[in-house]
Amino acid sequence: MYPLNIDGREIYLRDLKIDDLPHLLKWYNNINDFSFATGIYEPITLREMLSRYLISRASSKEFFAGIYIRASGEMIGVLKGQLKSDGNSSAWINSILIDPGFQRKGYGRKTVNLLIEHMKKCSKADSVYLSVAEENIKGMLFWKQQSFRTVKKIKRDYSSKNKCENIVIMCREI
Repeated sequence: MYPLNIDGREIYLRDLKIDDLPHLLKWYNNINDFSFATGIYEPITLREMLSRYLISRASSKEFFAGIYIRASGEMIGVLKGQLKSDGNSSAWINSILIDPGFQRKGYGRKTVNLLIEHMKKCSKADSVYLSVAEENIKGMLFWKQQSFRTVKKIKRDYSSKNKCENIVIMCREI
């Protein structure tokens, strides 16, 4: 796993450990709040969560980190992504989840900024990409507010399990 242990003033990121998975499973199974972020539309088991974790753990380019409040040490979310180097070097955010009780308090923005500052200093990434469901209005607005711009739209592949109509690829140069 690509190490993503980053200290910020109000939050910090720490690589997930196996002990964190039951807590994480609660968020992944909160389909109403997080299906757009995770791409999971039906509850999963702890075994399936472990499998996802181990796949990330085995890759030197993937990161899977908890988001913690510095003052209390409480885990309030998770950030998952990877580094890519196909010609240009870039980072991809696969998902960012903030516990509903901590949303709309700036923690998502702080997490994105912490990741981008880390990528500027510690990797060769020159941009950060992500995909978001076009019908995820809150998600689209959040990413636009973080200075991400649309670079491509992909129409739904009806043979896939993805329930989104269109996927928007967004990018922010760093």
